[in-house]
Amino acid sequence: MLRRGPLAVARGSARFVLRGAYLMYLLAGDRRTPWIARGVALASLGYVAVPFNLIPDYIPVIGFLDDAAVVAFGLFLARLLVPPHLIAEHRQSADRLFATARRENAAKPGNAALGRSQSSGLAFGVDPARRQFYSLRQSRYDALAEDISEWAGKAAGCEKLRLLIIGCGVGAELSHLEAKAHFEKLGISGANLDDEKIYRREAYETLFFGDLMGGYPQIGANAYDVVVCEQALEHLDAIEVAIATLGRVLKPGGRAIVGVPIFPAPLHLVRKHIVPKIDALLRRRSSRGHRQAFSLRSFLSALTLHSGLKVLKVRGFRILSGGLLQWLDSYRWWWRLNRRLGEWIPALCIEVQAVMEKPQGRLPAGGRGCGPLPGCG
Repeated sequence: MLRRGPLAVARGSARFVLRGAYLMYLLAGDRRTPWIARGVALASLGYVAVPFNLIPDYIPVIGFLDDAAVVAFGLFLARLLVPPHLIAEHRQSADRLFATARRENAAKPGNAALGRSQSSGLAFGVDPARRQFYSLRQSRYDALAEDISEWAGKAAGCEKLRLLIIGCGVGAELSHLEAKAHFEKLGISGANLDDEKIYRREAYETLFFGDLMGGYPQIGANAYDVVVCEQALEHLDAIEVAIATLGRVLKPGGRAIVGVPIFPAPLHLVRKHIVPKIDALLRRRSSRGHRQAFSLRSFLSALTLHSGLKVLKVRGFRILSGGLLQWLDSYRWWWRLNRRLGEWIPALCIEVQAVMEKPQGRLPAGGRGCGPLPGCG
């Protein structure tokens, strides 16, 4: 009898969990499913999605065993509660999806283990640092680029949509925008802490340098149609002036996209107040980099309190990612499933984005705006 190694067992458990979770997802979204069964499916999905369960997912080999047990029990209850023809229908959909993924994976010579679905080998076709095409770590930049491209294509009343990217040095936002339609309809400015290592400096009409905590007084009020501040607030010692600046420089009717990493409440308080004391006690030499720790609620509260903007929608990213699951980042269905879960339960994600709007008002004398941006739904 051939024995399976620990890694093979872990991968087998992960595949069972993923396939079962996808079947639960289909059942939960089908109105023909009895409401009790939909509740069971959502509860099973919620347990699998939460990274802090009985056996943490980051523990090698055994991390998915409790998830597999929950999924198996959920499927057992589903068989009792859901009409057989409905289960058979969705099971066939799951089988087709995973069979297609395996065929695509096997069709790539030399890439069977990696499961690359795109020949470019670049995350979303633009990022050479990630080998999986639908990299969940980069999906937040793809999402904001999709929104801005749509707004630029539909905006009326101006030749270009004025965009300010705060923290533009690495160029993640710009590289994703360049790959979208309507990039030529953007007038892009950038703000960064210093003048070093600005990606594609020539693509910016204007560059501002300074500390976001200082409020960038050199940037005028009501100056931009769209402001992006992604993965910056968590690095600041104080966020009040920084958040107020986002609202100040945005035109009435304009949109802001603000993103940060989050923790499930109340773990954000542990990360913010207790972890630094433990680091000091252990004399940790290297800095963790993050000065702030947010839960979804504390993040949205800070935004609405200090910016004067209205939250239109919140979306989460990376609810199921990393570790043994990273090879799935090559498949579109996995990316779409994470995006949908991030819209349903953003508080359980690792990263979130808030899309916000500045209430309509009168522009200053001589001001010129593009009018209200199209809906972001």
